[in-house]
Amino acid sequence: MYVNLFQLASLAIVGWIPLIFFPTWSGSRRLAESAFFPIYIAVLYAFGIGALLMQFGPGFIADFGTAEGVARLLARQEIARVAWLHILAFDQVIGLLIYRENMRRRYVPVPVQSALLLLTLMFGPLGYLAFAAIRVARLGVRAFGEDDGGSDRLRASRFSESAADAVPTIPQIVASFREERGVTMTALAGVALGGLAFIVAGLRGPEVPPEGDLMKPASFDVAVGLFILSLVPWLPGSGFSEAARRRWRTWMIGLLIYAFGTETVQQFRGIDPRFSRAEPASQILGAIFFVSALGILSLSVALAARAFEAHAAGRRGLLVIAARWAGVSMLMGFLAGVWLSANQGRVVGEAGNLLPLHAAGFHAVQAVPLVALLLAWSTVPVDTARRWVHIAGFAWAAACVAIWWQTALGRAVTDLATAAGVASVALLGLWTLAAVRGLVAWRA
Repeated sequence: MYVNLFQLASLAIVGWIPLIFFPTWSGSRRLAESAFFPIYIAVLYAFGIGALLMQFGPGFIADFGTAEGVARLLARQEIARVAWLHILAFDQVIGLLIYRENMRRRYVPVPVQSALLLLTLMFGPLGYLAFAAIRVARLGVRAFGEDDGGSDRLRASRFSESAADAVPTIPQIVASFREERGVTMTALAGVALGGLAFIVAGLRGPEVPPEGDLMKPASFDVAVGLFILSLVPWLPGSGFSEAARRRWRTWMIGLLIYAFGTETVQQFRGIDPRFSRAEPASQILGAIFFVSALGILSLSVALAARAFEAHAAGRRGLLVIAARWAGVSMLMGFLAGVWLSANQGRVVGEAGNLLPLHAAGFHAVQAVPLVALLLAWSTVPVDTARRWVHIAGFAWAAACVAIWWQTALGRAVTDLATAAGVASVALLGLWTLAAVRGLVAWRA
């Protein structure tokens, strides 16, 4: 598990590239605003710390108090790898602090800023020390005063907050699909391709030598298509400007077309685009496929992040709360996808399988908002409805954590001989209770 976490964390280098080499690009600004990569590493670190506590018990923390104890701890490969995640996370945080503050105040020219970020990437504290020294040289004692942010503060747009009680109706939800016809049709095409692969697999068998498996495009195309369809109704209230929404739409359509096309065509050719051992051209296509999946992840996270900027007021606020919880679970689902690639397959240990975790994270986008919609359409008091939406969201996110832990132990999700297995079933049962409560309230 620790090796997998280390490999997954290595993707954080992607977060440095735009900040260092394309600092004035609007995408770099949005990446800095979202703090996606520090959060990504922090989630991995949380799993690593949890694993260490299970393996060594909390007593190992006492060794942090002495130089000899720290040396003993870091001599263990497991602890050293988790400590590396600790370092990576805080290097990213320092890098974002330098980028945000200098882009706002311009203490140094942008090329010098890039050099400072490169220094931070390699030797974190030295980069911050150099930036702090420059800041003091420019401001003197004012460097230690309160920062008013200036008129050029990076501002994040919010979900539309007009009409806090204006809960979208079914006709309005349908209208959002018409408004985003391009994304909708591309997602439906993916579902159709997955259905076609499923039919062909049923007629002639799923295996396509040397390494193809038609059940993979059948599940991937359908799952991703339905996931994107679940995102479409959130776009009208996302707070994106028209230009930002157009860019989001264009990139999403392009990435989806490549992902659906590569997954389906290559599998029918007998090549697995994720873990291909075929000719170099197919391996390059597979690498681009992985990058396209990261792009879909980034666009989805950018949309989900809007929910954390909105006020959760009134009945419409129930949907904001649901979107926040769904975003947390969705991120775990995407991390499971990255784990799949780093692991070169779905199997973990003796019986662990990453696909249930992958699916659970994705389906949060349908499961949690469904409860919120039912309660928003009902006459249940808002405070009571909020509690039930929180229960549904927490239960689903905690179930994803339990499934993740069960998978990391190399156990099947259906194995109830572990605490994680029992917890996942109990938590999904709690979500079911919230869903039934919402359904009863709506029908009443």
